[in-house]
Amino acid sequence: MRVFLFFSLCLSLVGAQSNPRQILSSVALQGGAEFNDPNSYQSQALRFVEQFRSTEVLLEMIQYYALACIFFATNGKSNKRTDVAFTQFSKDNLPGWRTNSSWVTSAGKCTWHGISCNGNFVSQIQLPDNRLFGTFPAEVSLLSQTLETLDLYLNFYLVTEGDDGNRWIADLTSLRELFFGTTSFEYNGIPTFIGALTNLEEIDVSNTFFTRGPIPSMAFTGLTLLTYIDMADNIYTSEIPNEISQLPNLQYLYIDNVNFLGVSQTLNFLIGMSAIFENWMDFTAFVGGLPTEMG
Repeated sequence: MRVFLFFSLCLSLVGAQSNPRQILSSVALQGGAEFNDPNSYQSQALRFVEQFRSTEVLLEMIQYYALACIFFATNGKSNKRTDVAFTQFSKDNLPGWRTNSSWVTSAGKCTWHGISCNGNFVSQIQLPDNRLFGTFPAEVSLLSQTLETLDLYLNFYLVTEGDDGNRWIADLTSLRELFFGTTSFEYNGIPTFIGALTNLEEIDVSNTFFTRGPIPSMAFTGLTLLTYIDMADNIYTSEIPNEISQLPNLQYLYIDNVNFLGVSQTLNFLIGMSAIFENWMDFTAFVGGLPTEMG
């Protein structure tokens, strides 16, 4: 959350011609210490900005830096999943992105593969099935004021881990769509960080390592705009909370091929779902039949 403390300062500097390292250190998540390692993905992103984007106004420079961090952190980078799956490659010689056209070049960011903009600011990152590896970087939070769509679906070897690796989710408060089904995002159940995304309309956390943990009510409290939830192909240790049943605009709910471990999940969560249009529950075991309240 510290990134937001710097935006007032940043706005006062828009248009200033300054040293990129000095500027970016003011918003860098480690206060600029990450630039001390010349091999860090943040240093690689800084060098890109220095080479191609050193004269940008401040907020533009920050957006270029954030996108470059995503590229350098996930393009051919190793992690614990790739170490097991790609033994035929060395850690320094993994395959890169399937498509990376225009990324980290002199081309404007709005022409980069998978990037859409509203005006000059990034509104959508859509990189499904693009062979992203490594660990997804928290620097995406630097796009929080404008980013509305983040689609990382089917990048199975893309990792996040625990609180530190997933906390950035809570910063992306402008998001309307968040898709990371079939990735290696890892957490003890569904992260409560999702509950901060009050503009969210669609979310896919299916077939991830958000598993063998609870579905906390706080993850869905207040998400009144949600119309679509896919949480299939996972293992959960709690029942579906009432907060999901009470979502007023939920039309699509996918909980197929789910194992509720150690709990007796009934179908009572269907009661009160006034807007539901489609609900897949194939290959998921429930206790009892349809509630009589459904008519």
